[in-house]
Amino acid sequence: MRAGGLLTVLLLVLGLVGCRPAQPPVDPAAAVVRVGTGPDPESRLLAELVAALARDAGLPAEVVQRASSNDARLALELGDVDVLPSYTGEAWLRVLGRADPPSDQATSLARVREHDEQVGLLWLRPRLSTPRELTASPADATFAFVVQGEPGPHADLQTLSQLAARLAQLEAPALCVDPAFAEREDGLAVVLDAYSVAPGSVEVLAVSPADAVLGVAAGGCDAGLTAATDGMAWR
Repeated sequence: MRAGGLLTVLLLVLGLVGCRPAQPPVDPAAAVVRVGTGPDPESRLLAELVAALARDAGLPAEVVQRASSNDARLALELGDVDVLPSYTGEAWLRVLGRADPPSDQATSLARVREHDEQVGLLWLRPRLSTPRELTASPADATFAFVVQGEPGPHADLQTLSQLAARLAQLEAPALCVDPAFAEREDGLAVVLDAYSVAPGSVEVLAVSPADAVLGVAAGGCDAGLTAATDGMAWR
């Protein structure tokens, strides 16, 4: 079940660029491209890649890390950094204040882009070195909850709303979730709240995505969190 609500959070859309048309253009030879990032490994890796691409193009660049993704976003808004790798789902949650990002990637990108253009920030669609224009992001890290297929007891579930209703019916439901997602302020707690699942009513087992899939297959977890493209889960 794709997290058609909150968990479209990891669409890998390369970030926000401060757009201040009222300011005079900056001399590239004198400018240092400041690439912002929060503390999570994925954002830091993307920030390093962006900085490396800038240097490869002849522009000096540096990575500026902030204590949280909120602080990184604020740094962009204040002009303390020039570019910020970010996720459309994260912006949907924290900037738009919504708990139900669209499962469609293009819709999610379009809506946060429209909002941020009004405050002078521009979302850029990432592109690969191909002769033709891409029609979708070249990377998709969408999260999804998986359950056992037939003849598993939850094989009839298709949506997160159905999963939430099923968890409410079980005596001791268990979810296998990545530890980082379980602890993030925009992670599991928001998902449970969005689907009216009382946190104390579900046992959360903090395991890796691979172990989450194995836990579901073995029957130790009613649902497990992994990537929608997880090959082991599909097998």
